[in-house]
Amino acid sequence: MKSIVYEEKDFLLGDKFVRIVQGFDHLFKQMTNESTSREEALNSEGIVPVNLTTLKPETYTSLEDVYEDLVQLQHEYRTIQDERRRFYMNKQIESIKNLVLWKKKDLNNFLSRVRGFLFVNDNPFTSDQCANLHEELQTHFKSIGLRGDLESNYGQWTASRHVPLDEIESVLNELLYKAKERVVEKMFPEVEDIHIKVKIVHDVPYSAYCDYVNETMIINGDLDYTYESLKHLTTHEVFPGHTTHLYVREQAYLRGEVPADAALVITNSASSPSFEGIGDNGLQFIDWMTTDHDRIADTVQRIKSVAGMNSSYMLNELNRPEHEVRKFLRSFAFGQKEWIDSRMRFISHPLRAPFIYAYYRGYEGVKEAYKRISDSQKKEFYYYLYENMLTAEELRLYG
Repeated sequence: MKSIVYEEKDFLLGDKFVRIVQGFDHLFKQMTNESTSREEALNSEGIVPVNLTTLKPETYTSLEDVYEDLVQLQHEYRTIQDERRRFYMNKQIESIKNLVLWKKKDLNNFLSRVRGFLFVNDNPFTSDQCANLHEELQTHFKSIGLRGDLESNYGQWTASRHVPLDEIESVLNELLYKAKERVVEKMFPEVEDIHIKVKIVHDVPYSAYCDYVNETMIINGDLDYTYESLKHLTTHEVFPGHTTHLYVREQAYLRGEVPADAALVITNSASSPSFEGIGDNGLQFIDWMTTDHDRIADTVQRIKSVAGMNSSYMLNELNRPEHEVRKFLRSFAFGQKEWIDSRMRFISHPLRAPFIYAYYRGYEGVKEAYKRISDSQKKEFYYYLYENMLTAEELRLYG
């Protein structure tokens, strides 16, 4: 595949973009801290959860000044020669502009925020699509000899694969070791020296979290896990997911091969779906779906991802009451109370409510590109995908 060509102006504009976004992030956090939102774990991330540059942020006292600088920067990017880079940065800057408008309370419609932040299909799954996922899962259950209805089969399967809380850390350490071996062999030998710690936390609105700077995988100890769900979280958060992705991007930036925007993680932007999509395709990238249980868990994971998207749509677009949304999460995704509580906290958060679309829409976007790649092209594809900042649309057109 054709490499993205970065010109000198692109590196200068990339630095400018990082300084503007960091300045907006500082102003955003200041404004958020003055609000009454209770989710400290999410509020503390702001717009920029990860910054691997040493560039100094712009100083802003008003959202209007941020917006004006973004408009000017967007205009400057129109002369960038590589069309993929030009298309991508236009969307990425548009995302930040829309975040500014939302913070100004000028972009309130939920689906407009999904489209304006993430540049993805904003439709939820239809009832037929949801039913198809349930049928797929029941077919998998029957293939391993379960003969009950779907809910009872799910209960039997999860009970048989359950990992007790006191074993989670040791199981994750084993999975991290095995996953890294596969990444080194099949994708990126340079991650050999990365060593990740496991930290179990409680009362957080997520299942797991990649703390890249502190080389830690954080996991919510309030939830139930199967061996296979821990396997998925390992690949999503660490190898070959977020930790691996950020390491490859950081090294390319430090070598001067890619502009500075590759060294930022920005919440709710055009880059978010690809970022999450890489994590959710991690098992496929390292050929680690090897058993019937893996295939069952893959379907379960897609059901839970769709459930997050649809429940956010129900709560924030259709204004359905909370008890109705909880009932959907329980009936469609077989959710335990603690998982439902965690999802409700996530989709009730003003910044994260649209972001939850990034998981499933990112998964399908990255998967579509990956399916077109022959075995001989995979190594080249992985470096193209991980080193370069891309939206799902650029992947579809050029991947």
